[in-house]
Amino acid sequence: MVVVLLATLAAGCAPAPPPATASGSPFHSERKQWVHLSPVMREHIDRAVAGMEGPWLVILHSTGSEGGSVAALEDYHRRVKGDPLGIPYPFLVGNGRGMADGRIHLSARLDTFRDEVAKAGATPQAALAIGLVGDGNRAPPTPAQLAATDEILDYLAAKAGRLRVRLHRETGESPRACPGKLFPVKELRQAYPD
Repeated sequence: MVVVLLATLAAGCAPAPPPATASGSPFHSERKQWVHLSPVMREHIDRAVAGMEGPWLVILHSTGSEGGSVAALEDYHRRVKGDPLGIPYPFLVGNGRGMADGRIHLSARLDTFRDEVAKAGATPQAALAIGLVGDGNRAPPTPAQLAATDEILDYLAAKAGRLRVRLHRETGESPRACPGKLFPVKELRQAYPD
């Protein structure tokens, strides 16, 4: 048993996600522990947002690709998109295709959030983004991705007091209905009404 657990952890597999709420929603599950956000990640978030007041705008994206590793997505955004910071989302959540299912990666973008807020002032242009690896028009996010996203949103809400959560397509800048037609919008809106 211990060998299997160690092998699983060594392979980068996240533990099973917590169950959905009684309503069946993947959002706002009862938080008894942090499964996907490690203590180191939570400390990194704490440093990045220290002293900042909410509400914060959080925009949910998908990568538009069936899979992708952190290295591949970093390379694509730097080389093809010309973004020196690489991945455009402070939070990237894997789907098991190139990145472990439910695994959260904190990108360099998280460390620039404070500067983006300062530049934007009172306008809603500065936002934290969560990118889900996958194409939400072909397949829904995995349960582990939704559980990880829920943890990120819960943790950010605890820091900000309140979040304004939007889908990328709701910002008017999305060419492919991002994060995709198969994203559970109804459940998200029940958990995060505006």
